Amino acid sequence: MKSIAVLFFLVSLLSCHKNPVEPQEVEAIILKHEPDGYVCTGGYLIQTQTKETYLTTDFVLSAPYDDYTTLHYPVAVRLRFEPYTANKCGGAPRIKVVSIRAQ
Repeated sequence: MKSIAVLFFLVSLLSCHKNPVEPQEVEAIILKHEPDGYVCTGGYLIQTQTKETYLTTDFVLSAPYDDYTTLHYPVAVRLRFEPYTANKCGGAPRIKVVSIRAQ
């Protein structure tokens, strides 16, 4: 009976996962917030797990990332994004964040 209880306990521990990556979601790091300026600047500088760097078109992200002054950079996140096809500015490619959550 004890062995069944121990086995059940071990299986339950192994089956727990904290925030698994969902389809079309990437692990990334928010490196810093660039202040608003011209059309081609401003937003969050984000680096994905594949070391690609992007600048968001979003000046405000959803909570709890909505106040750039209170974030402690770098911030590990999971996000879904779309390429910003109107990017004609040069520099880091721009993206539109679809969803964001903690890792």
